[in-house]
Amino acid sequence: MADGRETIARGYRARMNIPLLEFDNWVMVFGIPMETPSSRVLIGRSFLKRYRVNYNGPEETFHFFDASVGPVFNYLEEHDE
Repeated sequence: MADGRETIARGYRARMNIPLLEFDNWVMVFGIPMETPSSRVLIGRSFLKRYRVNYNGPEETFHFFDASVGPVFNYLEEHDE
């Protein structure tokens, strides 16, 4: 689990479609019994290794870039004036 707990999960083959990342493919997913049904997912390193991810803390946004197209860096430059 993301919080460090261990539990038994069942594996499933599922179609994952993330239009903003232009990703549409069959992937292996794992499900666990939950007290309250949820459609929330946790995307791990096995998926994220395909992308460079920039997180903007103040705006609380993520930006994903295809890692196969080379380095992409978005950052704010600070200048002394």
